[in-house]
Amino acid sequence: MKSMSDLEKFYRGQLAKRPLFGGHRLSSEARAVHDEVILTGLKMQGVQELTDHAMNKAVNMDQARKDKAGNDEVLNAILADLEVGGVSKLK
Repeated sequence: MKSMSDLEKFYRGQLAKRPLFGGHRLSSEARAVHDEVILTGLKMQGVQELTDHAMNKAVNMDQARKDKAGNDEVLNAILADLEVGGVSKLK
């Protein structure tokens, strides 16, 4: 059985032929599993980046509310309500 490094080399285009496993070329089913793993990883990365972006924007929004309201408790309450509404739309 070929080492995992041969399999990685094949998928990176460094080997012309698929590595042999048990005397058989790597099947299309294995390629489909590989592709699904890659796709899942990309989806996870996208979710992570979107979440990070949303958290940063929420922090910025909170600071903007505090800056705009200053010491005005009524304005702070109004802006806080708008802030909560905005954040809840992300869910």
